[in-house]
Amino acid sequence: SARLPVTEDWCYSLQRRFHNGAAGTFVAAPSVAAELKARGFERLMLWSRGVDTELFRPRNVRLFGDESVFLYVGRIAVEKNIKAFLDLDLPGRKVLVGGGPQAAELERLYPDALFAGPMHGEELAQAYASTDVFVFPSLTDTFGLVLLEALASGVPVAAYPASGPRDVLTDPRVGVLSSDLREAALRALRLDRGAAREHALLYSWENSARQFMDNMLIAHNMGLPDKRALFRRWRQKRTEQKKQKKTARLGGNRAVSFSCVSLGDALGDIASPLRWLAA
Repeated sequence: SARLPVTEDWCYSLQRRFHNGAAGTFVAAPSVAAELKARGFERLMLWSRGVDTELFRPRNVRLFGDESVFLYVGRIAVEKNIKAFLDLDLPGRKVLVGGGPQAAELERLYPDALFAGPMHGEELAQAYASTDVFVFPSLTDTFGLVLLEALASGVPVAAYPASGPRDVLTDPRVGVLSSDLREAALRALRLDRGAAREHALLYSWENSARQFMDNMLIAHNMGLPDKRALFRRWRQKRTEQKKQKKTARLGGNRAVSFSCVSLGDALGDIASPLRWLAA
């Protein structure tokens, strides 16, 4: 680690001990599951992200003019590799939506690009629908929810063949993966917008919620591994003792809570399917 005197293997061993004590661990993409499995993680369950296909949809709008528009949406920071997008020689206009620590520097270095700032909700949905190609230059994202938002808006994607895009762009009709990002962007211009939308519908909140429930049932039926049964009984006993003490102090029963851990993604990314499920 660059900040702490610990090794990567030690960090993974700590996480592995925590997650392998559960009946299952959710992962967002097959490539993440493969990497974690190779590192000794057990009982991995795929729970893909979902997208609001009602908000993000094809629209007859052109907020940025009639020329070809290449869009980036996300945090404007060095780890997103945005310079790789801005350095491309592309016909038309480059538009960037979002904010971050690198925004002022890049806006100064690339005056021909439009830095539109952060957008949300309806404004963001219209921005997506107004463009021709969504360019995703990141090499480190484990999924990339913005890929689904672009596809749901009918916008083909150009990206490097990295984790995240490889898992989402499984249909060659909806995006182009290439180590030459310029070539990918130019080829994506010719792709069918209808196919992009059709592919995104596979990632609806309904499908994401259904996948979550299926995995919960599987985890419930599997239970915890036998080798951890003794530790589980000890932990339950300790929990009951603490609960009784807390109940005695507060004078009433306490609700049972559970937590959800998702490796590599913010909890905000997984909240929407659960809200759909509770509606």
